[in-house]
Amino acid sequence: MKSKIIILILTVSLAVFTINCSGFLEGGWLDSNPNTADVVPLTSQFVAMQPITYGFYSADAGIFSSIFMQHMAGLSNQYIGYEVYGMTNVEDFGMFNQLYMTGGLIDMKDIKAKCIEEERTTMLAVTKMYEALLFATGADLFGDIPYTEAANSDIENPKYDTQLSVHTACIALLDEAISALGSASDFYDDNLDFSFGGDRSHMIAAAYSLKARILLNWAEVNNGNYALALTAAQNGISSTSEDWSIPFADSGDEQNVWYQFLNERGEGYAKPAKYLVDLMNATSDPRRPLYFELDDNDEYSGSEHASWDGEVSSLNTSDGYGSAAWDLDIISYEETLFMIAECQYQAGDEAEALATVNTALGVVEAKLGLASDSIQRISGLTGTALLEAIMVEKYKTLFLSPQCWNDWKRTGFPQISSNADKDIPRRYMYPDDEANTNSNFPGVLTMWGRNQNDPGDPLYLKK
Repeated sequence: MKSKIIILILTVSLAVFTINCSGFLEGGWLDSNPNTADVVPLTSQFVAMQPITYGFYSADAGIFSSIFMQHMAGLSNQYIGYEVYGMTNVEDFGMFNQLYMTGGLIDMKDIKAKCIEEERTTMLAVTKMYEALLFATGADLFGDIPYTEAANSDIENPKYDTQLSVHTACIALLDEAISALGSASDFYDDNLDFSFGGDRSHMIAAAYSLKARILLNWAEVNNGNYALALTAAQNGISSTSEDWSIPFADSGDEQNVWYQFLNERGEGYAKPAKYLVDLMNATSDPRRPLYFELDDNDEYSGSEHASWDGEVSSLNTSDGYGSAAWDLDIISYEETLFMIAECQYQAGDEAEALATVNTALGVVEAKLGLASDSIQRISGLTGTALLEAIMVEKYKTLFLSPQCWNDWKRTGFPQISSNADKDIPRRYMYPDDEANTNSNFPGVLTMWGRNQNDPGDPLYLKK
């Protein structure tokens, strides 16, 4: 049974999400707060690491990318500017720091060292998985980042590792975790494990799916990665019971991050975007009631990009994706199937790709309790039209996931465009503190700078 001990608290400034460890570090082995203790118990560090990683993945990384990808639209206060990509280095400061500070790499290195000393094979493997998730996502967002020399008190100015080397290191961590978990038999307290419940086969499947995602994110640069990603995905998550999810609950400190965001700030800060809503209205998609509330006209509607229309539907915060206890996926069975379908397409197996994406839609129906065949299936498509259909269905399915931004940068699908006087951003900016304090700072890069795995635009974006 999944533990529901999650802390994802909103700060009141600059849309930066932080983690409050004081609320859940209570009782038994949780009595020591890792933010204040001189000698931090391993179990406390391991417990804190998980929700902090969840916060990094689902909070600003998820919220900003959902605006870039027009899942959601920014409509109020500073989000009026975010809607047209008016971010500054300040907004990205919290995300960058979360890679390294409490619960990030500093603690992850310490956890791994203690696990080795205490022969905690399973805990070590899970920590490597969270480190791979955190830094693969960080490199997706920022590109080159400090990693191999970071969180080392002997190195004042850590070098910036290339995006490729960070992702390669993350794959190595996952391979080490998979190998260790395959033969691990040490005692592992599943009460410490919020996503996997102590199930090692679940961990292995999730690690393979994350490996496939990292490999696929480089396939635009190296086409050989399609075959590697296919192999990893086929060993990955094979049922919804193996999803790597963030478990939320109704109580105040454990609520879905979108619920907290809109409950604290008001639903007018962000509402569904017209692009996504129109896609789903076109096929009467049965997921709409789980994604959106009806507007005042009893219709599903979204705000057109850069129009700031506050009269449209809201995110469903009562019993859908934005509700307090709705678990958000980090990586899922359906995403794994979409990865397989894309790789099959790239290998020339169009019939298999078509079958796999339709299987994925069936998985979504069963997972969400929808009627069989209620999501419109793909048929009769070949060539680029088939690839576009695969990616559009994945885009609709991975609602609110930051991975959609990576998919769009890699494939150009769905064909989202900007109504602002700026193109859709390609990366996050380094915070000013890095320029001021790290002599190895690589230089100021804008939100439209290109990371290594994002070299070119599809034809429809070229001007």
